[in-house]
Amino acid sequence: MKKTSALSAIISALSILISTIIDKVMAFYAGSEGLVLVAQFKNVFSISRTFANGALNDGVVKYTSEFKDKPIVDKYIDTALKITLIASVVFGLVLVVFSKSISELVLFSSEYYYYFIALGVSLPIIGLYDVLMSIILGFKDIKTYFSLSIKTLVLSLGVTAFLTYFYSFEGAVFSIILQVVFGLIILIIYAKDYRGLVFKFFKSKLDINIFKSYSKFFLITISVMVISPLFLMAQREIIVNQTDISIAGYWQAMFRIYCVSVVFIQTTLRRFLLPDLSSKTDGVLIKKSINKTIKLALPVLILMIIGLSIFKEFVIEVLFSKDFFAIKEIFELTLLIGIVEILSWIFSVWMISKGKHKAYFASNIIYGCSYLIFTLILIDIYHLKGLVYAFFISKTIKLVYNYIYYKKEISKINI
Repeated sequence: MKKTSALSAIISALSILISTIIDKVMAFYAGSEGLVLVAQFKNVFSISRTFANGALNDGVVKYTSEFKDKPIVDKYIDTALKITLIASVVFGLVLVVFSKSISELVLFSSEYYYYFIALGVSLPIIGLYDVLMSIILGFKDIKTYFSLSIKTLVLSLGVTAFLTYFYSFEGAVFSIILQVVFGLIILIIYAKDYRGLVFKFFKSKLDINIFKSYSKFFLITISVMVISPLFLMAQREIIVNQTDISIAGYWQAMFRIYCVSVVFIQTTLRRFLLPDLSSKTDGVLIKKSINKTIKLALPVLILMIIGLSIFKEFVIEVLFSKDFFAIKEIFELTLLIGIVEILSWIFSVWMISKGKHKAYFASNIIYGCSYLIFTLILIDIYHLKGLVYAFFISKTIKLVYNYIYYKKEISKINI
């Protein structure tokens, strides 16, 4: 577990570094407005990526891990690949056909339509990469998974730095897409045991029963990878309408710093927590895994919060610029919300591992709706601080819901 955590931490750090480079260059050259546009495109990319892989990555990890020693695993892999191909082609066409309208809606101008055409054309590659990486993770082939991830991220880091520095917004957008394209190329070159899966499994018919078993993960994935970005985009719309785009940019900058600590913990732990919880059926063992994860996550997170808070001016200037010093007043409180989020997230991963799709979906809808409602109420009263208060209240509501549901369900197992 320690070795897996260390390797996972390296991958998480590289991923965060790539995003940080994009944000730093955009903040320097385009200010808070440019930061908002990149954030908007990232959200669309996240939604598109989810549809490209059929919204079943977690399902692929779960079923591959669960049936890896049984012949039926071939059918689960085959079905996942077929769903991915169909979904990525269909949604890719939607992006290409409606590129100008999407550009106008998301980036506030139709002149960026060709970004969405590029994304649409790339979706089958993106979807295939994601499902193959999920299969590798499901088989618990940790060595291959981390080797591919690190090679991809190191290459992407160089390309992102180059494109963003020389081509600013355009370079940032294309670097986001190219990261995954490079990933598939590296997988084909280095993962000899997996690159033949596509040709091997496309010869059979789609298994309807397995398709149905994957469908429950649709709600789980959609609630995170589609609904969450939509809520963020809606919130930015509220901020821009009730204040101005610079406030939205300040909040996006603070949110990015917040993500440095929270997303680092989540992505580091998720790679082993989901397969681990998926393979456990005993309530005592599940509790042990969750408690162990909490004891591992919180001390690291608290140390990161203390470190970031002590050097907050330096962090803001390095990641963005002095023009973003307005976020100093909300710095510590925003970071402390990460403790609430990590606790809530651990119970969310448990929900995913046990296929509690309706509860998971409800949790995210409750969070998103409460976030928007409290943003509307508090931004007029407290301005930038109001966004932090809304964030804290909605995250706390989500934690309470997740914990109560977990306690209720785990008590049934122990009966």
